[in-house]
Amino acid sequence: KMILNDDGNLGIGTTFTSVTPGEKLTVQGNISASAVIEANQFKLHRSGYDHFRLRQSSGTGLEFYNSTDDNVTLKLDSGKVGIGETSPDNILHITKDQGGASSALKLENKAGADDTGFDIDFQLASSGLSAKIGTIRTNSPGSADTDMFFSTSTNGTTPTEAMRIIHDGKVGIGTTSPSAKLHLSGSNG
Repeated sequence: KMILNDDGNLGIGTTFTSVTPGEKLTVQGNISASAVIEANQFKLHRSGYDHFRLRQSSGTGLEFYNSTDDNVTLKLDSGKVGIGETSPDNILHITKDQGGASSALKLENKAGADDTGFDIDFQLASSGLSAKIGTIRTNSPGSADTDMFFSTSTNGTTPTEAMRIIHDGKVGIGTTSPSAKLHLSGSNG
């Protein structure tokens, strides 16, 4: 079914009793295209929920935003990603305007078994992996006990663990099993 109302709006798959076309083109149902569809923005709307749009931002970039309150949720601009940020100035720029302590980034490994974890790897130029920060679920001595470690490399070699903070707050430098609040191991060099 197709209707053209008095405002010049075209409705496909709509009737006057279901959805009256409120835009130049309103489609009720799926759309399939085998060629380019060109527009300056696309609106995602579900009755009773916030409306979202995908649009080219002014200047450069692509924005996915909540058009109910005009709040940009995600922006891609010149190889940079902004989450809650309209002008990302780094590869990943996350902004949240919230008082008090809150999480801004969550990295999760759902495996949950012994010796599983999550690493953030750092690579400088073509030298290979240069350093890493990570967590490891040791389950020792208690269930779900988790340690955090910091690894560094020399001359682009494979990173080796330099420091570990174990589940009870003990810090080990040169050891993975600190036995005091600060446990140093190795040569004085």
